[in-house]
Amino acid sequence: MRMLNGGPGTVIGLLLRLGQFLFSVTSAGLMCSAKGFGIYTAFWYVFCSLSYSFVWGLFGLPILKLVY
Repeated sequence: MRMLNGGPGTVIGLLLRLGQFLFSVTSAGLMCSAKGFGIYTAFWYVFCSLSYSFVWGLFGLPILKLVY
C-alpha cells in the first residue's frame, strides 16, 4: 500500500495530529473561559464536538495505525 502525505505513520501526519490537538484544546479553553458560556446550549454542542476532535486526534488515529 502506498504511503500518503499526512497519513498515519508519517512525520507530516504526526504534525497534523499535534496541530489538531493543540487547536481543539485552545478552542475549548477559550470557549470555557468566556463569560456566560454555560447558559448557551449551542456552545455546549460545539464544546462536545471539540472534545470529540481532541479525543480522536490524540487517541483514535494512533490506535487505528496500530490495528492496520
